[in-house]
Amino acid sequence: RWPIPVEARIGTDAAARLGAVGAAVGVAARRKLQRLEGSMARIERVLFLGTGSAVPVPGQRNMSSLAVILNTGAAILVDCGEGTQHHMRVSTLLRSGRIEVVLLTHLHGDHCYGIFGLLHTAAMEGRKEPVLLVGPQGLREMVETVFRVSGGWFPEESFKIDFLEIPNTGTEDGEDLVGPNGSGPQKTGFDPERCRRSKPVQLG
Repeated sequence: RWPIPVEARIGTDAAARLGAVGAAVGVAARRKLQRLEGSMARIERVLFLGTGSAVPVPGQRNMSSLAVILNTGAAILVDCGEGTQHHMRVSTLLRSGRIEVVLLTHLHGDHCYGIFGLLHTAAMEGRKEPVLLVGPQGLREMVETVFRVSGGWFPEESFKIDFLEIPNTGTEDGEDLVGPNGSGPQKTGFDPERCRRSKPVQLG
């Protein structure tokens, strides 16, 4: 049953560290998170905007992004790969004005390079409501740097952007999912041909 206490969802130690970070976030951002958390039991729809990997497949699979649409009309965008706003415009269910929170799971380009265009377009369309960006440490620096070096324009001329950066925390058993150099877990290869070759040969 929602809302589940944050300690039950991510562990006491991680919750304490998250709370310390949250203390540095603006009051408006904290209120927005609390309001949306209370709405999580009333998820109306999950809209997949992209399920591809680092290489998009034209006309088929966009880079990673999905939207959680709530019955309040608000939406939470999870990841924002390149081309996300193009798929949003194709959909009749989601417009950028409904997005209140953008959660970036990590800062690899195929999961976050679409955020710059999305924010820029929202400003050009006259957005005034604030948006909360949640993600790993370095998120704020990345966003502000891109807008600074690309001509000095920044969306906050039109609407407020709040940042909530989540520090790297251990899992329940104390093992880090992200290494000290920012690398992710090692991938395990899967060879379908080897699986087929290992099948016993039917004799007879």
